[in-house]
Amino acid sequence: MVKDKIIFKNKEYSVKNIKTMNIDTSKLSEKTDKVTIAFAGRFTPLSNLYPEPIEIDGKLYASTEHFYQHHKCLSAGNLDVAAEVLMAEEPEDAMAAGAKVQRPLAWTIKEGKQLMMKATKEKFKSKKMQKILRDTGKAVIVESTRNPLWGTGIPFNSRDALSPKAFSGRNLMGTVLMELRDELPPEVK
Repeated sequence: MVKDKIIFKNKEYSVKNIKTMNIDTSKLSEKTDKVTIAFAGRFTPLSNLYPEPIEIDGKLYASTEHFYQHHKCLSAGNLDVAAEVLMAEEPEDAMAAGAKVQRPLAWTIKEGKQLMMKATKEKFKSKKMQKILRDTGKAVIVESTRNPLWGTGIPFNSRDALSPKAFSGRNLMGTVLMELRDELPPEVK
């Protein structure tokens, strides 16, 4: 079940409603002080929850989150949950299904990060998506979530979301994005 919603002028909008609104939804999930870019949630292309389909090894995945959770479940030998992840309509649902399967910390840091890099490379393959990543410049990219591995340990709505000294998490997702940004081919003008 997707939990993302927004209340605007005292009216509640669902994710599907938000898609039809004429607003820049990236501002709902991204903020910057020019040195750091913090992101969280489905409305920024930097996020795994952003519904950008990817194709890897001839298989189509609805998002990088679907790919990651599917392969995490397969690596644990849990085919039932792996299938549930693939059938999830939204990235948040894939994440919730995949959360039923835990992997050791060492797996996440090594194999999990490699899976996420593979998915993220595919996601940022197009010129449009490469421009989005390139436009982050030299800023430190951080996933501003309570997740202590993939995020900073600091929620997006915290006043410390842009304060690296306050971060307690490893920020693996931000690291993946910055490594990929460094690998991008030069922009052709």
